[in-house]
Amino acid sequence: MNEHSSGTNEKFMEELHLDETGKMHLRSVASWAMVIVVTSVIGYLVSIFQALNPPAADEYAAEGFDKVLNYGNSIGGTIFYVMIGLLVNYFLYRFAARSKSSIDGIDSVSLNSGVRSLKIYFAITSILMILAFLLILFTMTIFIR
Repeated sequence: MNEHSSGTNEKFMEELHLDETGKMHLRSVASWAMVIVVTSVIGYLVSIFQALNPPAADEYAAEGFDKVLNYGNSIGGTIFYVMIGLLVNYFLYRFAARSKSSIDGIDSVSLNSGVRSLKIYFAITSILMILAFLLILFTMTIFIR
């Protein structure tokens, strides 16, 4: 069974050919993925900088309360946010880097690895979005009562 699936996979890869338009589109997608990774990392650095240099406590009145203090972002929350973001964007970076190298070197193994990284990226992002939606839904049901 394993030999059959391996042989089928090799046959599939031999038959898989990218024309110039496909290569151009894949190279463009990989470039945009790299732009997303770079801008995300810059955003994470800005978040860390803001967390390490908090503004002075803002004091303002809110309805039903005398005074509310706002101290800005917490360092723990920022570190958690940055770690999750770096983990997710690592897979996007791997897709961009491996896809570009596979096009330049015509390496199907590298292309497979890059697409697998993109699949993992979307799986993690989807799970995080579902969890965030459920958290918002849960919070709304608590405070609506």
